[in-house]
Amino acid sequence: MENLSASQPDHLADHLARSGRVLAEVSQALSSSLDEQETLSTLARSLVPDLADYCILDIFDGEGKVRRAEALHRDPAFQEVMRELQFRFPADLGSASGMGRVLRTGQPNLAVAITEEEIRAGSQSEVHGDLLLQLRPRSSILVPMMSRGRVLGAICLALCDSARSYSPVDLALAEEIGHRAALALDNARLYHEAQDALRRRDESMEALRGLNQTLRALVEACPLAIMLLEPDEGVVSLWNPAAERIFGWQEDEVLGLPVPIVPDDRRDEFRRNLQAVLCGAMPQGVETVRQRKDGEPVHVSLWSSTVPDEQGPPRILSLVADVTARKQIENALRKSDARLRDLVDTAAEGVWILDADRRTTYVNRRMAEMLDRPGHEILRHPADAFFAPESLPVVDEIWERCRRGLRGHQEICFLLPDGRPLWASASVSPVFDENNELGGVLAMLTDVTERRRLDEELRRRVQELAAEDRRKDEFLAML
Repeated sequence: MENLSASQPDHLADHLARSGRVLAEVSQALSSSLDEQETLSTLARSLVPDLADYCILDIFDGEGKVRRAEALHRDPAFQEVMRELQFRFPADLGSASGMGRVLRTGQPNLAVAITEEEIRAGSQSEVHGDLLLQLRPRSSILVPMMSRGRVLGAICLALCDSARSYSPVDLALAEEIGHRAALALDNARLYHEAQDALRRRDESMEALRGLNQTLRALVEACPLAIMLLEPDEGVVSLWNPAAERIFGWQEDEVLGLPVPIVPDDRRDEFRRNLQAVLCGAMPQGVETVRQRKDGEPVHVSLWSSTVPDEQGPPRILSLVADVTARKQIENALRKSDARLRDLVDTAAEGVWILDADRRTTYVNRRMAEMLDRPGHEILRHPADAFFAPESLPVVDEIWERCRRGLRGHQEICFLLPDGRPLWASASVSPVFDENNELGGVLAMLTDVTERRRLDEELRRRVQELAAEDRRKDEFLAML
């Protein structure tokens, strides 16, 4: 490329016309693909040999590191040297000159003439200098690729023929090419970011579908009745198969309607419980009476919690256990000691009787199975030996309630012989002697270890689903 000045109007006009053609070719090349590497390779081919004997393109990758994306020479014989420069000597951001300086500052550089001494002085090592000297650069232009105020990369153009050199007009052309290349590179990255976002959205939707299926399986397999209620009057939005089995109403009979299981004389209690849950009281193991579809009463134990809802007030998740069988056992205990032994020993729940000193006086077969110990071994040890340390304060509190004549309802953690925890829902009743002193307690225990695991998993799944919905909505709002 010839040196040009204002005194050469004809040459300048020719040069500008040629520059226009180069810009048109560059623009066409940059618009041909949205693939970043293909865009840069196409750019290099459009610059060599029309505007340069060789071209080097450096860019910042997604982690902010410099990557030499392209190094192209017009003479295939020098392409091996270009590859060595590409992979062995990336731009040094700490350099006071060369591509490193342009990448760091965003300032272009025009070298009308380059000497061997300047090449040596600007090289990273002796080997680097030798490779550059093999290319014999005589004039060069370094320009940044800038978009939205950010340096995305830099372009090096070099002439190797001593009869040609770059001029300020060429620098202006190169700067415009750098600007257009930056726009194309930025668009390619934005396109791929959008594609990645769409892919992540699709993956999230697929994960949500899988999460929904897992959650549905958990709800359907849970032996406890699971209901999801709206805060106003307890309108049902979820009713699992266990709820159908326990109460008799099918799902399509209750969805969208106030929960039908509350007897008329328990309506006020039900509303109070709803408000308590919404206020954060979260009653656990509350025992009350509900009704079946045929009108028969059902003794139940309730566990309730709130479920956040991005579209409105939180909903109430309730797990309900049918404890009618346990109530029947308790009634039988009050009626007959003989019947007590028969019923209790074959009960599906654990029965544990302690004296006033917390010594075991009786356990049924189920209780021995739950503790994974023979009954005679349980009788030899104080009851406190079977509780997990963190449950001892809970046991002390229940014991004090019993001293005051109050029943206790709580979940207690036991330690099995192998160290595993056993969680049991305990309903504890005081037993007083003829002097109206506490003579001991009667405890009915249900193994709720699996229920607690399902409860925690269900809560986590519901929260994850709500969080994923929120992220999806936030993402879609950004598009």
